[in-house]
Amino acid sequence: GIGMNLMDHLEKISKVADVALKEYAIETAMNKMEGEWDGQELQVMEYRETGTYIMKVEESITQQLDDHIVMTQAMSFSPFKKPFEDRIAEWEEQLKLASETLEEWVALQRQWMYLEPIFGSEDIMQQLPLEGKRFSQVDRSWRKALAAAKTNPTVLVACSSKKLLETFVEGNKLLEQVQKGLADYLETKRVAFSRFFFLSNDELLQILSQTKNPLSVQPHLRKCFEAIDRLEFQEDLKMTSMQSAEKEIVPFSEAIYPKVRPNCLPRPSRACRTPTIAPARSEKGNVENWLEEVERVMRAKGNVENWLGEVERVMRASVRHSTKESLVHYKNNTRPDWVKCWPAMVVLAVDCIYWTEEAEQKIPAGQLPQFYQNNVDQLVDLTRLVRGKLTGGERMTLGALIVIDVHARDVVQRLIDANVKACSDFDWVAQLRYYWRDEDVAVAM
Repeated sequence: GIGMNLMDHLEKISKVADVALKEYAIETAMNKMEGEWDGQELQVMEYRETGTYIMKVEESITQQLDDHIVMTQAMSFSPFKKPFEDRIAEWEEQLKLASETLEEWVALQRQWMYLEPIFGSEDIMQQLPLEGKRFSQVDRSWRKALAAAKTNPTVLVACSSKKLLETFVEGNKLLEQVQKGLADYLETKRVAFSRFFFLSNDELLQILSQTKNPLSVQPHLRKCFEAIDRLEFQEDLKMTSMQSAEKEIVPFSEAIYPKVRPNCLPRPSRACRTPTIAPARSEKGNVENWLEEVERVMRAKGNVENWLGEVERVMRASVRHSTKESLVHYKNNTRPDWVKCWPAMVVLAVDCIYWTEEAEQKIPAGQLPQFYQNNVDQLVDLTRLVRGKLTGGERMTLGALIVIDVHARDVVQRLIDANVKACSDFDWVAQLRYYWRDEDVAVAM
C-alpha cells in the first residue's frame, strides 16, 4: 500500500468508500424490505353460505406497506441510488400497486358484503333488474378474484396485477351505481307509504326482500305505527285485527288480504250484471262504483307499500267503527260494564264525547252542581272497579280514564266558580271538547 502511494490518495479513497457505504446501506435496506414480505399473507376465509370468500388484511400489513413506500420514496431521492435505480423504481411501483389494490379491494368488499344478501333475494332481483344485473357482474369478478387469492394469498402476489386493480376500480363504480339505484328505489317506496320513513334502509330492505311473505312486516310494525305490535293473520293470510304490545286487540271492520284472491274482489250489483248497451244513469253509477271498488282492492294487493296503506285506512276505519258502536253501548249499559268492553282509545274518546254532551246540557239548565256530583259518583264507581280483579289491559285503561275524569271533575268545578251560564261563555269555549259529528270524532277548543 505504501509502495502504491495510497496515502497520497486518501481523500479520494475516503470518498469512494463513503459512496460504497451509502450504496451498501441502500442495498441492505432493499434486501431487508423484500425479506420482510416473505410469508406475509392475506387471510382469505369462507363467507357464510355464499360459496365464496372474503379477505381480511392485518393492520400490521397495511402499516408495513405504508412505511416501505415512504422508505422507498426516500431512497429514490438519494444521490447514491444509481446502481439500484431500476430496482428501486420497480419496487416502489410494486408497493404502490399493492397499496392501491388493497384499498380498492377493501372498499369493494365493504359494498359487496352489504349488497350480497340484498340481491340474494329473488324479490329484489325482480324489482331492480338493472341493479341486479350490475351486481351480478361484480359478483362474478369478485368470486373469481377471491378464488385466486385463496389459492395464493401472498400479499405481493395477490395484489400485483394491474388488471385486478382495474377490475376492483370498475367494480366499485358499478356498486356505487347500484347503491344509488337502491336508494332511489327505497325513496319511491317511502313516498308511496310515508310510514316507511320511520324505518332504516336495512329494516325496509328486510321487508322488501320478502314480499312473498307478508308476515315479514311484523317485526317492524311498532316503528311504522305507534302502539301497534302486530297484525293478526289467518291461515289464508287474511288480516282480521291489530294488537298492541299490551295485548289489547282491535278487530278490523273489514278483512284485508295482502294478495289478490278471486273471492275477495267485490261482486257487482244486479244492476252492474244486467247487460245494457247504454246503461241508465243509476246503472252507470253502480258500474262506476263497482269498478272503483275493484280498483281500490287491486291497488291494495301485491306491493307491500300498497297493502300497508290499505291496512292504515282500515285501522282508522276500525277505530271509528268501534267508537260508533261504543257510543251505543254506553247508553244501554252501566259505566263499569261498558269500560271493560272496549279498547282504551275508544273508551277515552267516548267518555269525553258524552262528558261534553252532558256538560252542554247542564250549563244552560243551571245544573252544573248536579253534574259535578255525577262526575264524583262516576269516579267512585271507577275506584271500586280498580280494587277488583282486572286484566293488565283493563287496569291500564282505567288508570287513563280516571286521570281524564279527575280533570273533567276539576273543570266542572271551575265552571261553577266562574258562574258559567251559557255554552258560548269563554270559560266553557276555552275547554277541549269532543263531539260525534258526521260519523267521526271532532275536537274543538
